[in-house]
Amino acid sequence: MDGANVVLPDGRGAATSLEGLAVLNGVSGSLELTVSCLGYTPLTRRLDLPAQGHENVSLVLQPDTRQLEELTITAQRRSGMDLSGERATEVLAGEEAAALSIDGSARAALGGLTGIDTRPCGLCGSAGVGLQGLDPNYTQITMDGLSLLSGVGALYGMDAVGVGGLSSLAVTRGATTVAEGGGAVAGSVDLTSRRPDGRDTLRVRLSVGDGWRHGLGFTAGHQVLGTPVLLNADWAADPNRLDRNADRLTDTPQLSRLAGQLSLGRSGHGLAWGLRATGTRENRFAGDTGWEESDRGSSLVYGRDIFIRRGELRMNVEGLQGARRWNVAGALVSHEQDSWYGPTAFDASQRMLVAQAQLEQGWSDGGFTRLQAGWLDDRYEDRLTLPTDRHDQVPSLALSQSGLLKALSWEGGLRLEGQDEGWIPLLRGSLAGTPARDLTLRASASQGYRVVTLFSLDKAVHAGFDHVELPARLKPERSLSLNLGLQHKLPLGTGRWQGDLSLFAVEFREKAILRYTAEVGHLRYGNAERAYSRGVEARADWQSWSGWHLAAGGTWSRVRLKLTEGWVAEELAGSWTASALAGRRGFGSWPGLGAELRWRVTGPQPMPAGRGRGQTPTWSVLDLGLDQRAGSWSLGLDVENLLGYVQVDSPLVLGGGHEGMLDSALIYGPLVGRRVRLRAELAF
Repeated sequence: MDGANVVLPDGRGAATSLEGLAVLNGVSGSLELTVSCLGYTPLTRRLDLPAQGHENVSLVLQPDTRQLEELTITAQRRSGMDLSGERATEVLAGEEAAALSIDGSARAALGGLTGIDTRPCGLCGSAGVGLQGLDPNYTQITMDGLSLLSGVGALYGMDAVGVGGLSSLAVTRGATTVAEGGGAVAGSVDLTSRRPDGRDTLRVRLSVGDGWRHGLGFTAGHQVLGTPVLLNADWAADPNRLDRNADRLTDTPQLSRLAGQLSLGRSGHGLAWGLRATGTRENRFAGDTGWEESDRGSSLVYGRDIFIRRGELRMNVEGLQGARRWNVAGALVSHEQDSWYGPTAFDASQRMLVAQAQLEQGWSDGGFTRLQAGWLDDRYEDRLTLPTDRHDQVPSLALSQSGLLKALSWEGGLRLEGQDEGWIPLLRGSLAGTPARDLTLRASASQGYRVVTLFSLDKAVHAGFDHVELPARLKPERSLSLNLGLQHKLPLGTGRWQGDLSLFAVEFREKAILRYTAEVGHLRYGNAERAYSRGVEARADWQSWSGWHLAAGGTWSRVRLKLTEGWVAEELAGSWTASALAGRRGFGSWPGLGAELRWRVTGPQPMPAGRGRGQTPTWSVLDLGLDQRAGSWSLGLDVENLLGYVQVDSPLVLGGGHEGMLDSALIYGPLVGRRVRLRAELAF
């Protein structure tokens, strides 16, 4: 039987596969095991499991013969941490992401999680997902297991991925597996698309905000000629140029975006296939509020005018035969960007072909052997005078093995990538032990290799492309990520507690760097001989069965470079961040009413010389979320930046020889003031 729930008293559990198999690791002693499935009578069995070796338990559920005229299921959606495995992986359900994302994008949904830096460009509003004190391009973004967002697409692509078409978002911090590419240095984010199931469904989403910020979307499911089909579309618009602090610059980008996804697929008898087509069309403007299209190319009136067109076609086939699983996937990606960055025209195109095949064999002890082969063809071109065009063809092979040894689980593997320098070997591995029932200790390490281009640092895209000094060729980066972690979880009071502590260190050779100069607008690229990012991250999460949810966390990190003058702190990198959350679902006679207050703060970062201050000021943002859910509908009110924080330094130079130029070093935090959104969702 597939889809049955196998649950322990503390909430840990698993769902059975197509073959009816579920594996629970690190379980021993006397305990109760509950197995349940809709349409069958639940079964609870007391077991005495040995501390060493493994135990196979076979249970059979009996069908429930009662005839049901109506079935009503009431469930409490669990948000917050859901850490699992040998690495710190946090899973966010698509429904929860939709509630957290004030603009409907996947990037915005991750902004409130501890240790995730989605600090946007104060003007264009774009951002990636940064982990462990590093720029977002050190985080690999995958969609359904394929790495589709690279180059300039990694920055604007995350904004364009709507949460309406996602079933989950999984964030892995630090050292990764060999299944991730060589560019997964600080961690990875895997976005999983919703799969069509053949049911006739329709979900409509509507949001309206201050400044006439609109959003409209829908997800519809149907069966066409016996094949399940799912259609998802999202439209967002922010047509006004808002300047709350009267500095002549837009506080939020003027935006119009339309994104859609068509999915179809079938599954059964151990075989499943899926086909997805995705398209995005976006116009974005940020800069001087008096800027007109006739000002393109002017160095006196600053405008960032961005037009993006992106299309993807993905195919996936997977099969399951007993303990053996195989998967074949491929994708075609086209990303076009026609833009003006101040006086510089930037027309870029990116074409990607991604292919991947994977075979996984499970073993009776809970371990597995996985073999993966892949191919990436990535062609990037633009009309800049800088040496930025590239055509990369990268084959890859990866082999990994996992297993259980008493109370210790382990995984290790080797990845080979065919780069310009030849075949690059990347070793990766992890260990996790459970010295006590509610305590997990873990350690992991992974090597990384990144080919560096002008867009390897998100700061470069934020800054623009005029007055940039770039060597003929930036050296590839090599890195080693190390992580130590401790996780504790147990029932506490009337709820469940989880705590996690992580120590991390990323060591670099030939790290790509972007150095600001004392002269406004001038930037210089290069490689640091050595560099590192080191820090600590702590998180705690408590949820009660009555609906209360409390969480808090913080990250401290430092990024330093070894240059000719010795070890120095990297500018606008490395800091401390903190976050806290308090919320509740259900208030007396209003069981569907929820309220959540979220607070996040970022500490000071070192500033480049000549800006009148040595560090950025500390800034904090307080967000409020209210919603009411009842059956097939929900209503919500979100207030971002409740206290109306606005960055104290204006990036626009007023006066002097650089009048009207943008000083990108001063885009260190949110420029926006308070933002309000009303949202509604209705299911048919």
